[in-house]
Amino acid sequence: MPLIAQSRINAILKNSFLFRGWPEEELARLAAASHLRTAERGDVLFGRGDPCVSLAMLLDGQVQMFRTGEDGLEIVLHAIQAPGLVGCAALFLGRAFPASSRVVSVSAQILQIEGTSLIDLMKRRPELAFRMIGGLASRLAELADRIENRRGGSSAGRVADWLLARIPVSGMAPCPVPLPGAKKDLAGELGMTPETLSRCLRRLAVQDVIRVDKRVVHVLLPERLKEVAGG
Repeated sequence: MPLIAQSRINAILKNSFLFRGWPEEELARLAAASHLRTAERGDVLFGRGDPCVSLAMLLDGQVQMFRTGEDGLEIVLHAIQAPGLVGCAALFLGRAFPASSRVVSVSAQILQIEGTSLIDLMKRRPELAFRMIGGLASRLAELADRIENRRGGSSAGRVADWLLARIPVSGMAPCPVPLPGAKKDLAGELGMTPETLSRCLRRLAVQDVIRVDKRVVHVLLPERLKEVAGG
C-alpha cells in the first residue's frame, strides 16, 4: 500500500469512534488490512444474502438499506449518513447481510476493513474488543442525546436538524436526502404527527430551502436550514 494511503487510513482509524483508544501498532495492523473505496450514486455495495467479509465504514456520502419483496417492489428500511457503519452487525454475528445497500448520494467513500483480520486481532487482544464496545456505547449515547434535543425544539427545527444530519460535510447543494420508510415512522422519530411533518416540509419548500421530489428531499440552502434548526 502506498505510504500516503497508509497514512490516511491510519488517521481515519485513529479518529473513528469505533477504534478510539486503540494502540498505534494495532491501528497500523488494521490499516494494512484495509482499503478505501469510492462508489457512485446507484452502486450497490452488497446484496441481501451476500456473505459479510469486511467491516464497511462510510466516510462520506449516504447509503440506503433496502429489501426487495417477492413482488419486485423495494422496501426502504433506513438511510445511513456519514460517518457511520454499514452492515456492522452481520460481520460480528457471522451472518449474511439481512438487506441490500445502495449509494444514494452523488458519491460515497468507504473504508473497508478485512473482517478476518479485525476479528483475529480482537481475539488475540480481547481488551480491544472492550474498547470497541465502549466506543459503540458512547456513539449510541450521543445519538440518543441528539434525538432528545430534537424533541425539545420546534417542529420545523427538528425537521431541519434531521435533514442537516444527513448532508455530507463536503457535499455541495443541492444535497439529496432520501426519506426512510413510511412518513409516519419519521414523524414518530421526530415527535410529531405525519400532518405536521408534511406542513414543515411544504413550508421549507415554499421558502426555496428544500425541494421535495417524491421520496427524496433536495436541500438547496444548507445555511438557511441551519438557521431554522437553530431557531
